[in-house]
Amino acid sequence: MGNVITLPHQESRISYADRLQTVGENWTLREKKLIDEAEFIEAMILVLDDVRLQNIQNRDYGMMDIITDEIVQYQQRLDNLQESLSRLRVEYAASECHLAN
Repeated sequence: MGNVITLPHQESRISYADRLQTVGENWTLREKKLIDEAEFIEAMILVLDDVRLQNIQNRDYGMMDIITDEIVQYQQRLDNLQESLSRLRVEYAASECHLAN
């Protein structure tokens, strides 16, 4: 008699459409991560600004200077994240055009 062979299950195979969806999800996840990080940094800037204002009220000028420096560093990080987000969106648009052609 012949040997019985088992074929791979149809659902376990990754189709081309699934791969496209996965690639799109990858872009979306990367964008979401950058947006979440930017929102966190924006919140930190607001908190630090409140602390700075409280230091002004308490006339703690030494701590106010430290907090002001921290705010500048967070703003630079936020600018870098926004640039990364813009680059990611440009790369995504370019890859979409490439896939469409």
